[in-house]
Amino acid sequence: MPPDDRDTTARNAEALAAVLATEQARARTAATLGRPGADARPAAETLPAAERPASEPPNLPLRPGWHRPRPARLPPPSYWPTVLALGVMFLFWGLVSSLIVSGVGLVLLGIGLAGWVGELRRAE
Repeated sequence: MPPDDRDTTARNAEALAAVLATEQARARTAATLGRPGADARPAAETLPAAERPASEPPNLPLRPGWHRPRPARLPPPSYWPTVLALGVMFLFWGLVSSLIVSGVGLVLLGIGLAGWVGELRRAE
């Protein structure tokens, strides 16, 4: 075998050993928690931080007076930011072409800003 193949084989064996050790540790944790089956996954709070899903908050004690943040609520999608951006574009385009284009841009900017802010206020 060429030397590269031996290195690859050794790395594959090490990776397999690491996977087997992880699965055995998970099975021991599942048995400790009283769940049957060697393939049972431990609860997210028992996993090390590196293996915990990103959606799960860390199970850390909170300081007195602190609370867990509520999930973020996103506003619905909107076209108003696009209208605002068009207004800004026309406003600056008018600086190099004519005041009429700048006026149209200023009107679009105002309409876009008012529409976007109004929509966000209604969403709350």
